[in-house]
Amino acid sequence: MTTDFVSISRRMTTGGLAAAALLAAVSIARAEDECTKYAQLAAKQLQLNQSKNCGLKGEAWNPNTNKAALIAWCQSVQPDEWRKALSDREKQLQTCG
Repeated sequence: MTTDFVSISRRMTTGGLAAAALLAAVSIARAEDECTKYAQLAAKQLQLNQSKNCGLKGEAWNPNTNKAALIAWCQSVQPDEWRKALSDREKQLQTCG
């Protein structure tokens, strides 16, 4: 009886670890996908600032920022922060003709 309990416990633990690893991998993939989308949107906002001659300046408007840098920044912050950055830039762009 003890052997059965130990065997079942081991299988449950192994299954639980496998499930946790899978969940972590899915979470990482989702974050990478979200940050890729963030980078695409942010790059478009930077491009609009230049093409419309809005003249918006500051760290959020650095025209030399590349996609890899945008993704890296996104991955280093919480989702609320990169979402706010997109929203803030969008609001600023709306003030530009």
